[in-house]
Amino acid sequence: MKRYSGKRRRAGAVMALKGVVWLALGALLVALVMMLWNWLMPSLFAGARVIDYWQTLGLIVLCRVLFGGGSGRWKGRRHHHHHAISEEEREQFKRRFKDRFNDRFNDRFNGKCDARADAANTPGSPQ
Repeated sequence: MKRYSGKRRRAGAVMALKGVVWLALGALLVALVMMLWNWLMPSLFAGARVIDYWQTLGLIVLCRVLFGGGSGRWKGRRHHHHHAISEEEREQFKRRFKDRFNDRFNDRFNGKCDARADAANTPGSPQ
């Protein structure tokens, strides 16, 4: 039977302690949000009700899903795709983008879009 050194035991104990601390901090966050909600929301909004601990946890999870935050999976990688293309491909992309949207912006700023809208809104014009 292999004996583990003291470092491995301490590392396991430290990891367990970190887990307990994270759980305690999470529980404290949920309790803080619950207290803030129950203090503010019913007095500010007539239809708001008092919520319990598990509803607060669900609210925090829902906000995390909807609004993100923290260090997510795509945090460091989402805007680096342009580094993988060559300078020629980058210039070609810029040229295509300008060609596609330049007419729209020029029409809008030169008043051509307004003329089209006016023609569409006049009585007797085909719609």
